[in-house]
Amino acid sequence: QHSAVTTLKAYAKSISVLVGAQDLDAMKSRSIALTAATCFMTVTDQLVTDATNRQNLAILDSQGALSGSSSFEADSVSPTMENVSLNLSAAALVLQFDEVVDTTTFSFANLTFYGSNTTSGVSFTTSSVSAGDSVTRSVQIQLSSTDRNNILSSIALAGS
Repeated sequence: QHSAVTTLKAYAKSISVLVGAQDLDAMKSRSIALTAATCFMTVTDQLVTDATNRQNLAILDSQGALSGSSSFEADSVSPTMENVSLNLSAAALVLQFDEVVDTTTFSFANLTFYGSNTTSGVSFTTSSVSAGDSVTRSVQIQLSSTDRNNILSSIALAGS
């Protein structure tokens, strides 16, 4: 979903904008507004009009962006894994998150596969994150033949 203005009054001195998931993902993937130091914006003269239909004044600083923010609250919510898709024929694992994540920080040491809740886990050893966007909601993992075979063995043990 894209952003939307959430002001309830037709004429107001301040306007609140609810940043939608798509816009937030785009901002995060470009390292925009991650901290107060990376929160800048430009305002053209066609953003809003007043009650007499006069357009607002453009606000730009010498580098072409409004410096800082009068209020800034950093993202404090951790990403949550929403879905896991395992395709052993294609030796592929896809992890879907509720927000964009940085795949360059992905750690295989922190991922373990279980064939059931009673079997011992299989740790990934030689798989790799597939090439693509380094900041994405969907982490694509190409399983190595070693990891694929270890998973198949775990599933076979769970079924016996």
